[in-house]
Order: sequence, then C-alpha cells, then structure tokens
Amino acid sequence: LSRGWESRLDLTSFDPDRFADRRDPPEGVEIVTLAEELARDPESIRAMYELDCDISPDEPRIDPYTRPGFEMYRDWVLNRPGSIPDAIFLAKDDDGYVGLSELFRHDALPGIINTGFTGVRRAFRGRGVALALKLRALDWAKRHWYREVRTWNNTLNAPMLGINMKLGFVKQPVWITFGTDLAWG
Repeated sequence: LSRGWESRLDLTSFDPDRFADRRDPPEGVEIVTLAEELARDPESIRAMYELDCDISPDEPRIDPYTRPGFEMYRDWVLNRPGSIPDAIFLAKDDDGYVGLSELFRHDALPGIINTGFTGVRRAFRGRGVALALKLRALDWAKRHWYREVRTWNNTLNAPMLGINMKLGFVKQPVWITFGTDLAWG
C-alpha cells in the first residue's frame, strides 16, 4: 500500500523573495545545471547517474528500488519527451554532486511544468540543499513563463512534503496504490 499526493504551485502568485535568505545552498556547495555540466564535461551524466542511484533507494516506494542501467538512464534523462537539461539542477561540492532537482515539460499541458526527482545525499540533508535546489527550479520555471509547477510525493516522505508545503504547494486528493506479491510457489 502506498499513498501519494500530487501537489501544485501557482507560479503567478509565488513570491520567491519570501525565501531570499534560504535561496543559496550552504557554503561550499554550488548549484549548476546539467546543460552547463555537459558543456564542461560530456561524461558528467555518469556522475549524475551515480548520484541518482545513491539517493533513489531512500525515496519511499511500493517496490524495492532497482538500479537502472546507465545507458537507459542517460537516454531517459537526455532524450525523453519533455527533457530540459537547462532545468535539471545539480548541487555540487569539491567532491562531486550532492543533490539534484529536475523539471520536465509535459507537452499536453502547456504552461505547466513538472518536478521529477529531488534528492540529496544523506550527509548533506537538513542543511538547506534541497530547498535551494527547489527554489532554483521554481525561479527557472517562473522566468520561462510557466504558470504552475506540479510534483508528486509519497505521504511517507515527510522532509520533501515539508519543503513543498513551505513553498506553497497545495496538495490534491490522495492517490492510493495497492500492490501484491504474486510469488509462485
């Protein structure tokens, strides 16, 4: 059993200045885009893949996390419909990537953009990295004339739900997903 919410943020009334004191990541961490990183080093997608694979198991889900193959991941991130490398934000320090937040377009919903995965390495959690990433993504969406951002959260992901509520996302009706193990024995 899994419960999740779609949450929506009206960018036309969102005031990023309310978060001016939280906009920057902690000292020693900078936020860049995947497009910038790919221009610097075309192999940077591999480091993003490793980050994603390290933090994804912590996201609540109905089935255990399964690590995708690198080629499949790379193609999904760079070539799927709606992919915007300029709207994939990475937090990094001297040792590499420590967090990410992705936006992607849904062509059937003009004016609306979706948040994909936002996550941060355990050692960097609770330091404002995820909030800084989300704020950078919201700023990008607002500057590109999107009127709404949508995201999904499992009800067990209290830290991300807290960030989204703080930012002003409004929860929609809950979705309940049932699963069963069809073991043959």
